[in-house]
Amino acid sequence: MDDFYKQIKDFEEFLKLGFLKIKDEFGNIIPLVPNYAQQKLLNTIKDFGTNPIRIIVLKARQMGISTITQAWIFHHCLMNFNQKALTMGHKLDASNNLFDMYARYYDLLPNHLKPKLSRSNEKKISYESLGSENKIDTAGAGEIGRSDTLQALHLTEVAFYPDAKGTLLGLLQGAKYAKAVFIESTANGIGDEFYNRWKSAKEGISEFVPLFISWLEFPTYRKEFLTNTQREILMNSLSDREQILINLGAEPEQLNWRRKILIDSCAGDEDKFQQEYPATEEQAFVTTGRPVFPVNICMKNLTNCPKEISRGNLEYVTDKTVRFIPDEKGFIKIFKEIKFGQDEYYKFAAGVDVAEGLEQGDYSVIRVLDRETDEVCLVWHGHIDFDLFSKEIHKIQLYLGNKVYFNIERNNHGHAVIIGCYNLRVNLYYEEDFRHGYSIPKQNIGFVTTGKSKGQIIKDLNEWIRDGLYKDNDKNFWEETLTFVTNARGQMQAQGKDKNPNTKSFDDRIMAEALMIKCHYWLPSYHKLKEKIEPHSRRITKLKHNQHTKFTKF
Repeated sequence: MDDFYKQIKDFEEFLKLGFLKIKDEFGNIIPLVPNYAQQKLLNTIKDFGTNPIRIIVLKARQMGISTITQAWIFHHCLMNFNQKALTMGHKLDASNNLFDMYARYYDLLPNHLKPKLSRSNEKKISYESLGSENKIDTAGAGEIGRSDTLQALHLTEVAFYPDAKGTLLGLLQGAKYAKAVFIESTANGIGDEFYNRWKSAKEGISEFVPLFISWLEFPTYRKEFLTNTQREILMNSLSDREQILINLGAEPEQLNWRRKILIDSCAGDEDKFQQEYPATEEQAFVTTGRPVFPVNICMKNLTNCPKEISRGNLEYVTDKTVRFIPDEKGFIKIFKEIKFGQDEYYKFAAGVDVAEGLEQGDYSVIRVLDRETDEVCLVWHGHIDFDLFSKEIHKIQLYLGNKVYFNIERNNHGHAVIIGCYNLRVNLYYEEDFRHGYSIPKQNIGFVTTGKSKGQIIKDLNEWIRDGLYKDNDKNFWEETLTFVTNARGQMQAQGKDKNPNTKSFDDRIMAEALMIKCHYWLPSYHKLKEKIEPHSRRITKLKHNQHTKFTKF
């Protein structure tokens, strides 16, 4: 008997013995046998070993994640003393279904394994002899659960909570010492609390491990063809989004199922299907505003992005030389081999967006274009003090053989970065006046972003994206393009930035890329030269650092 109880203490062994029963889609009572998605969650749980479990799950609909999570919590409360668990649904009907599911696990358990229940008027199952319980609740507004001490917590469909931020704030405080916390949901747009927590987990700044489950991984999401002719018709009539799915490995039978669900359950709404049944995590978070950039092109570029060829940081060797130090968490990503000759000038154009210091924690970004191949070859992204950021820009200039000019946004903290770069003799973009029919340099270094000037550089970026004028293999950039929208006031911004200062939706990479293109247009046309020429009016005025020209208006 002792060996038996030792065996069933392991959750997966408990499952294999068929003690947990569920109701299938036909109303039949059957043993719970993990499907692909459920097994993927169980494998992630096992990776934690004896450490506290913290998992956030982004999923397609009806994959059984709530079912297997409730089974795990049921087993945990059954096998341990004095465990207090809380399960929370997004609405009353969902909470009732969760309670019925959990009660069924108990009701259909063999009698010799059933502990005596403590009676309660709440949706709660408590074991009198064990002192353990699982309470089923429904999400409401405001903080709840802060005073509770929980050993297990399951929050399902969090993206649809009426006040997810307040609810999670209280419950996670009560569960800070819990053995397991599961947060899971289908997506509900960008900028909400679930989106922010998912992004934090992906960025590695959260204790939660992100787990995405694509509908393409789910074996039952497919529909067989009645004839080969039907199959041929489908393959000869692929839409752009279906072609993307084919590139992701989708089979014709899966697309056949998709077309049926698209009509039957999503009223033909492609975006709704993509949100309910995402093939990639980026597809899950459908924008709720008006996208600025062409979604299909951005999504195609996103799915085709290769990994960077190297990542790391630059460090000074002398005041005029640097070396690249590989580092998996470095600020710099390099996407193509960087080559240049001594007789080349203006080979690279760079855009620099300086963090504004917003509550959401925006980033400083540098993006560099190889003007010979029209490819983004190097990017810098991170949080850094302004004086140190100027040095990072200088190091990139040295790394690129001084053959690069930087267009730095002058707004807000950009002033300090520009002054630092000027003192380091960095090659800088400056404004020009063409009112007299020829260019006259102004005394303003950098680019001032206004409503009008922002519209112009974003228009140019949109043209480059739409017409495929260049190549960018940075997956993070294309993620930002999908969440860059025109809001209700006609302003272009990261989605939700005007309403929620804590949103994890950013546009720093987009602004840096637009400034990069502006710098490219400002420089002379790229070609290999024997003698260096000056960009635009520099050929006339010879505004060089070694002349110590004073720029007074920053």
